[in-house]
Amino acid sequence: MQKNKKFLYSYLANALLEYCFNETLFGCHELINIVIDKKDTNKSISTEFKNYLKNNFSQKISGEMRFEIKPSYTNKCLQAVDFASWAIFRKYEQNDLEYLTTLD
Repeated sequence: MQKNKKFLYSYLANALLEYCFNETLFGCHELINIVIDKKDTNKSISTEFKNYLKNNFSQKISGEMRFEIKPSYTNKCLQAVDFASWAIFRKYEQNDLEYLTTLD
């Protein structure tokens, strides 16, 4: 999966949504708003990504699934996810726990 980043990105997003759905963090009738960082997104990737998630959840949800593509500097949630993923990356790639411990 590491060699096919498009698939990995979609797979991980799907797994996260599946977890949220199974833990009833959102209801099946609610609007699900997914914000995607514009930096690494081109039109064909975003279309495939949207279709992949919509197809996987079409039987589970009756609410709308909305997608927004924004630069991370315009969205605080994207900034938080960027920080958390960067801190995890630092732990495994640089053996640096300084930023990961700030997440506790």
